[in-house]
Amino acid sequence: MKVPYFIGFFLTAILCIQCSSDDATPSDPGDKNEEEVQELNYRLSKIDLNHSADQPYYIDDFEYIYDDSGKIINIRQWGRLFEVTYPNESLIQLKQIEDNVSNADLTALHEIHLKDNTVDYITQLTITKFNNGQTVSQSDSIKYSYTENRLIKVETFTNDTNTKTVDLSYENGNIKETITTFNDRIITARYEYDTKPKITLSDAKFESPIFNISSLHYILTHDKLGVQSKNNLTSTRISYNYSLFAPGYEEINYKHVIDEKTGLLSVIEHSGRAKSDEEEAYPNYYPSRTFDDIKVSFEYETY
Repeated sequence: MKVPYFIGFFLTAILCIQCSSDDATPSDPGDKNEEEVQELNYRLSKIDLNHSADQPYYIDDFEYIYDDSGKIINIRQWGRLFEVTYPNESLIQLKQIEDNVSNADLTALHEIHLKDNTVDYITQLTITKFNNGQTVSQSDSIKYSYTENRLIKVETFTNDTNTKTVDLSYENGNIKETITTFNDRIITARYEYDTKPKITLSDAKFESPIFNISSLHYILTHDKLGVQSKNNLTSTRISYNYSLFAPGYEEINYKHVIDEKTGLLSVIEHSGRAKSDEEEAYPNYYPSRTFDDIKVSFEYETY
């Protein structure tokens, strides 16, 4: 499983669709037919990222619980449960209240700091108290940099040491390339888009530039990262300047499926090629293998 440098969390805007039906009933010639309008509101309740038994890596599914005002108050991912609060308009806090660690007591506090409704930086403090009495703390952060309101750089730090940098470049209003650097390793990803207006949540897919930076923060931050790509990502091509031990994607093509009933994004189908350079450890991925059974699906609830 590919684990982000630290856990992030996310929030979705209310997604609404209005359905109407015209019901004509027998009436006197002078009566007028009345139109009955039924309004249904939908909001995201789950992102399911695991459908294939043989994916290069896994990201655990996300589930969301809302309060009466429509704000997310809990996020569950695997055995972890987070309480989400909004102290002010420039801060979102996430406190871990349940964990899946059996030999320790783990607490974590995440803070998303906004400036003019744009993500400035995110911090995470994790304290782990093991059953043997040992206590370990770790401080992580992500810094977002912009030029002309476009996200151009994302830097990840652990205990004040830079561990990863992502540089983004644009073409025709879309993110065209990212270069990810950590230590002496470099990953270069190039992207292709359709010409259609961007579909809500369509960045929530494997190896998309925004989702890949911090997938667990995606829903909280996807609409707070400056000017967004204007079209839908249809393919990703990835190259590495080092030998891959664990499997990684080389090429992904995406197909967006819209639910006919709700008009909302239902599934993003993935096909393409993945590889590993370690034949003995990952024979199915050496030198590469094609796939067409990976997808991300979205579940909604009415309210």
